[in-house]
Amino acid sequence: QIYRPPSARFRLEKENETPNKNGATLLTPAKTSGMRTLSKYSVKTESRSRSGGNWRSSRKKDVTFERDWRRGKSGAGGNRYVKTSLFDEMQTPAQIKVARVRDSPALPNPVRQVSRNLRFASPEIKREPKLNDCSPKNDSEIKTEMSAVSGKGHSPQRSLKRYTSMISLNGQHRDLSGVQKVWNDFLSEQVEPDLYLYNAAIGAFGKCGDWKMAVSLLKDMKAKSVKRTIFSFTSTMIACEKQKQWDEILKIWAEMKDGCLATGSYANRMILNAFVNMEKWEEMYEYFKLMKRKGSPINETHYTTVISACRKTKDWKLALELFEEMKGEDIKRDATVYTAVISAMEGAGRWKEAVDLLNSMAKDDLPLNTITCNAAVAACNKGGEWKEALKIFERMEKENILSNKKTYTALISACAGAKEWREAKRLIHKMDADGIQGDLILYTEAVNCFAQCGEWVNATWILDLMPRKNITPNIITFGAAIHACENSGEWQRAVHLFHRAECEGLKNNLVTFSSVMKTLNKAQQCKTTLEMYWRMISEGIEPDKNAYRIVLTACEILKDSRAAMKILREMKRKKMIIDESIYNVWPSIVGKFR
Repeated sequence: QIYRPPSARFRLEKENETPNKNGATLLTPAKTSGMRTLSKYSVKTESRSRSGGNWRSSRKKDVTFERDWRRGKSGAGGNRYVKTSLFDEMQTPAQIKVARVRDSPALPNPVRQVSRNLRFASPEIKREPKLNDCSPKNDSEIKTEMSAVSGKGHSPQRSLKRYTSMISLNGQHRDLSGVQKVWNDFLSEQVEPDLYLYNAAIGAFGKCGDWKMAVSLLKDMKAKSVKRTIFSFTSTMIACEKQKQWDEILKIWAEMKDGCLATGSYANRMILNAFVNMEKWEEMYEYFKLMKRKGSPINETHYTTVISACRKTKDWKLALELFEEMKGEDIKRDATVYTAVISAMEGAGRWKEAVDLLNSMAKDDLPLNTITCNAAVAACNKGGEWKEALKIFERMEKENILSNKKTYTALISACAGAKEWREAKRLIHKMDADGIQGDLILYTEAVNCFAQCGEWVNATWILDLMPRKNITPNIITFGAAIHACENSGEWQRAVHLFHRAECEGLKNNLVTFSSVMKTLNKAQQCKTTLEMYWRMISEGIEPDKNAYRIVLTACEILKDSRAAMKILREMKRKKMIIDESIYNVWPSIVGKFR
């Protein structure tokens, strides 16, 4: 709605035409088929001051409209009616703001306006929506427009353009049912689709997530001898990439090779990404070298994709080589490239190179960011350098770089490796003070850190803190807490946590059973150890060599040779090798089964 203060008014003047009672003028086009006519209108505006007084005349402005006449349906009489209703009041003569003129609902196309500085419309008629701000079509709207398209006087070429526009429109709004409806209605017209309609349909189905239909249309183009362009292949690749159909992307690329079509920069990136996700490292690097030999345009995204693959292959030397090659090729090395190289250093445990790369970002006039710093902290964690990780964290605080839960997770994990539980506890309190919400992985790392140091009090504190943070501990978290009790000799607390996990609906696994049995052995509660073992067998959990060693130790303490021989026979039946670690538990008994 346009604001209309009671301070101005204007009226339409045209010779031999007067407005009707609704303030609108009925215009009839020329009766010549296919003829476009221009009608000129003079708009006279009159205004007065807000305090009242007499009207004073103002300038006139001319508005020109182009009216395109075409014969409509039967009953329309071939006439094109343009209904223009003028506002009674406007703000100022120079600020006449109105919307687009619309035509009669009997015909599908709007009147094209030549003059763009002034536009007129009725407040009773809604503005004609543009292509990019239109809502998705429902079934009734599609049926109305389809009936208009298929009416008399529309050539097949006209229908193709109309269907192409409607498919693109529904695709932009991710309306899969609308795209399917328009496509099925087009097929019922028995008109052969052209290249533009195929490309629009492939793009629309791809945006809606139907990659199978996009691939099917690409194959249909080949079957109907419609020349497929690079845009057709790239649009299909995009549809497959959104649904992570990497093998389909490589198949499309194979078809492009057969057709000798030069792949574009975007298609090359998708092909490289497909090789990476399918873990075809050699093919990926060979394709990248082929791109350089053929002179294909290579930018930082292609290098980033290849460097990111070096993290999985732990080929940190290749990552550094490509990084230096970008400088020689005068390709911009942005923060994303630095993050990829630092992550490659983290995958290989090269923390020194990661820190050097982080410090060298200033040479390229790049400020530090959270993602790059997190990659460097993770590299220090992988290398066991918790002090260097804390230095990077302090630098982030000094330069006002926001930290997140990934930052704290890597820092706490580094503290766990160094058994620095006090520093880990300080980080948890600081994280709460900064208002950062942790997740299951972070708190599990914290429990594991306390478990490494035997701090069962702090481990159970984190376990009790998690429900208050709306985080449900899993069996791995409970296993770490039980391990903390094991290292501190708190066997009663370990058994309590074991049963608490069951009460919370979690199923104990081999790790929790083994940890509880080992804790019971240390406390000379060997009978309970045997009970735990038989319970583990009854629940269908297969013991490993460590579990067998723990239960044989309990048998040796109890001098229960019958139970020990039964367990050894079970090991022999499973063809498990009895090594020195098991033989040394009870040589006189175990020696009979070697």
